[in-house]
Amino acid sequence: MRNNLLSLGYTSFGILVTLPIIFLGIYAYELGGIIYTSLIYSLAAAGMGFIPRIIAPFSDLTRYRIKYASYCVLLGSSILIFPVLFNLSKEILIAILIASASIIQIAQPLFLSYETEREYKTGSAIGNVFMYINLGYLIGSLIYALLISYSGFNSSFIFTVILGILTFLVFLKFKELPINYEGKVDVKDIKTGIDAFNLANIAYIFVPAFSFSILPVLYVEYLKGGILDWGFANIISTITSIIGSYYIGGLVDKIGFKKTVYLAITYYPIYYYIIYIFPNIPLFIILYSIPAWLFLWIPAFSYSSKISKPYERATALANVNLYIGIFRSSGGFIAGILINEIGFKSFLLLGTIFAIIFSLMFILVKNLSKIR
Repeated sequence: MRNNLLSLGYTSFGILVTLPIIFLGIYAYELGGIIYTSLIYSLAAAGMGFIPRIIAPFSDLTRYRIKYASYCVLLGSSILIFPVLFNLSKEILIAILIASASIIQIAQPLFLSYETEREYKTGSAIGNVFMYINLGYLIGSLIYALLISYSGFNSSFIFTVILGILTFLVFLKFKELPINYEGKVDVKDIKTGIDAFNLANIAYIFVPAFSFSILPVLYVEYLKGGILDWGFANIISTITSIIGSYYIGGLVDKIGFKKTVYLAITYYPIYYYIIYIFPNIPLFIILYSIPAWLFLWIPAFSYSSKISKPYERATALANVNLYIGIFRSSGGFIAGILINEIGFKSFLLLGTIFAIIFSLMFILVKNLSKIR
């Protein structure tokens, strides 16, 4: 019963975060162009990084993970009722979307904390959570693509509110038994769960973030795709991510963190360069369907789970989430400025160069890892 309820809850969470992650960029572009899009992506990434870090220590001190996550999901999804009820300016509407994404995102490091506290193989535990979240992305990509294309954004907001309530009820039904720690834990006992190696791993996230921020715009404007088929492109990508999450998590446990990350830092220079040379939709979808980002995300969270104690696990993983947010935010904002100045094609060439530089930087610090 526990696995069924949590699996359903993780999947619903994945659906809920699909709207801001995948479609917020298109919405922002329609409102204000490429600079506006990159700025909104950066603010959303920063919010999704900083807000969970504020809440995580309370989870560590109270020892509850799913309980805190459920209330965050409910609050984050419920505030999307305001755009439906009131005629809001675009600035306020975007702010509400960012706030919604940031509050809902609090749940992710709490989910990962709950699972890794109970599993020795942290890579597999995290991979399983991402598998269900990616299943939610798959369902959400289809639902939101259809809703937005045929009924507009308001219908997607209403759907999100309803699903948020249902997801809360699913988690409410789950009876969480927090792990007991020996002795009393104080805030000062909670460490960061980040060292130089993991920071280098997370810093590499700047490379995919460099294109993540503008992918919807690149697809619609540069490759001349449509919003509906952008949703279907995400469906193809998410199917591979669902499968990849399970196997990449196991790969981390089998070959270690460093070797797993090597697969990602090999992929991204090739990714940027191929799109630069052959800018067409079928090839882009093939490249986009390779879940290389999971070769960065899963080792980052798994590594911090390994070097942190259970009583500081939520804070440690929220710190990973925080640094991911910082590098996603900076990568997204810089990308928007560059595209506005030099155009998509030159941007892709520059992305290739950045990917090579960051790959070399990671290789230089690989030996700083405390564990393999």
